[in-house]
Amino acid sequence: MTDFPLVPIGCDGILTRLSRRARRLRVSESGEFSWLYVSHNDEKERIAWDFFYELQRLGFLELEKKSLKDGAEVADFRLTDLGKLEFDKYTGADVERKKSENWKQSLELLDLTRLTNVDVLVEPLPRIPGVSDLELIQAHLACLDELIITPYAFTLRSLSAQYFWGLSKYLERLGDKYLLAIYGDNLQKLAPRSMLVNVCLAPKQQPWIFVENLDSFILLSELGAPFHVIYCEGFKLSSSRIRNRSSVTLSYSSTTSREVLDDFERRWFDGGQEQTFFWGDLDFSGLSIFLALKKVFPELELWKPAYSVMLAALHHGHNWTCKGEQLAPSLTENIFIDTVIVPEIMKSKRFLDQEWVSRTQLHEILFDPLKK
Repeated sequence: MTDFPLVPIGCDGILTRLSRRARRLRVSESGEFSWLYVSHNDEKERIAWDFFYELQRLGFLELEKKSLKDGAEVADFRLTDLGKLEFDKYTGADVERKKSENWKQSLELLDLTRLTNVDVLVEPLPRIPGVSDLELIQAHLACLDELIITPYAFTLRSLSAQYFWGLSKYLERLGDKYLLAIYGDNLQKLAPRSMLVNVCLAPKQQPWIFVENLDSFILLSELGAPFHVIYCEGFKLSSSRIRNRSSVTLSYSSTTSREVLDDFERRWFDGGQEQTFFWGDLDFSGLSIFLALKKVFPELELWKPAYSVMLAALHHGHNWTCKGEQLAPSLTENIFIDTVIVPEIMKSKRFLDQEWVSRTQLHEILFDPLKK
């Protein structure tokens, strides 16, 4: 059997229309595909008609040119059954159709009554190379049984790695739509994943500073900042679980006395810390992290020396960043945010990332009394 010939530029639109609809299409001088009638000497037009005549010769297409009573030229196209079959193979549509059929057949072989919402499985789930549809669905059912029989034994990633061929992020990447449809309330039986909090402790008791970005955390640590410096990836900082012993792993990147470490952990989990600061990006997302974290650490304040340097740069238009739309916080009852930061951002319509502050600038902020 002859394969479908290579489709010239422009002709794919006509064939796709024919394939997806009733396989009939009339092309005219004034319609969507009027370029076929631009000039009888146009090279693109000539190549297109030669291609359609070749499809007609192969039995893939029925083609009839006509002149209407008003003198207008039209052409009637009809894709034959054979033509549709071969065009679908050419475009891959036939492959996708077969995948969909195999998926439906796999669903029919299994008892899916345990699933919360079977309807969401009408479309195939993201596939794993080398794994059949039947094996994939069976893996989900085995996961569901595991959560019911041994609750709180797995995190989402460990469960995924156990049942989906070592792929720890497979379930995570499915998204809430599929996870809720398949596992429903059983998702609550997952063990909470511990949050990793990085801490660089000073040699003695010092104020704390939470830092939004890793590079700035490292820079403060290397400079020997007179703080206990704390970093937890982005919005994880603002989690309400961050002071829960069972939800947090504190990782220390510096050595200090047992007395200082014990004092830090006591204040972290039980409260009692007095001076605590936050430094992040000069944008609304950074402010949102601060406001959420302040609910967990009520004594938290913005680290004004660094923000003042960033605000001055923003005011003079240096190295600004456009991050798309971010919602400005409503009145926060924080004077520095409401009367200084938000008005300046709204005025400049720009943000500034924390990493803009250089090592030299940060050293001056930390150790030059005039900069504090």
